[in-house]
Amino acid sequence: MYYHRLQYIEYDVLWVVSDKEDRKDGNGRNPIMKITLKEYAEHHGKAPVSVRQMIARGSLKTAEKIGGNWMIDPNEPYPDNRRRDGEGAFEMRNGMYVIDEIAYRVNHETTYVRIGDQWYRKGKCRRQLDTTNPAPVLMPADPWKADPNGKRNENWFFAAQNYGCLPRDTTFIRDGLKRAASEDEVAAIAARHDAVRAGEKDETLGRFYGPEYEVTIRKAILRLPEGVNPITVEHEIRSKGIEAGSDGGRNVSIRIG
Repeated sequence: MYYHRLQYIEYDVLWVVSDKEDRKDGNGRNPIMKITLKEYAEHHGKAPVSVRQMIARGSLKTAEKIGGNWMIDPNEPYPDNRRRDGEGAFEMRNGMYVIDEIAYRVNHETTYVRIGDQWYRKGKCRRQLDTTNPAPVLMPADPWKADPNGKRNENWFFAAQNYGCLPRDTTFIRDGLKRAASEDEVAAIAARHDAVRAGEKDETLGRFYGPEYEVTIRKAILRLPEGVNPITVEHEIRSKGIEAGSDGGRNVSIRIG
């Protein structure tokens, strides 16, 4: 595939040569003008995060990653995946509803979930307590339109624990991890706190959500001397952008590798 970048007044576009059969011209190739994900979102009046989610689902057929950026044919219609009452089944994963966002309104008890571009009211489903998981109920209008400042987002643990919902993005745990420390950094932390390196371990995160969300990292274990607060040391390490944890005793674990 060959491409070069052209500058236009409205878009910074990429001229892409496609070898797809249905796009051939007389020479067997037909150039397709593509724009960035951000420009596609602006062109169709959507949020960039919604466009990215459509790409992840395979709903945008012309989306293609080039040079680390998503490029899309601006003429491809934005998919309307809104779900209406009685139309098909909701996507489920591990017995829970797959959603894109969960939020509530300040001073109100109702919780809402977003699936694609559509908002739904969602009843509670407390993990290991409730035997049924109520289906989301379609909202006739955007619940935040009248009071956008009243919207508060909940975290994914809350969604899974209390509302029987899981995030569509299975990489959110991996993406949220801080970096690994170098061996020199581990040695410096140990020396600063007079700690002893007590070994290494593999730690798997995300099991609470299901196997699709799991990520395993390698950690070095430092045993701290009496009188040193492991939580304080953990926070110090994390403030440097390094993934770390504490076990409630005298140990601190630091991501390596």
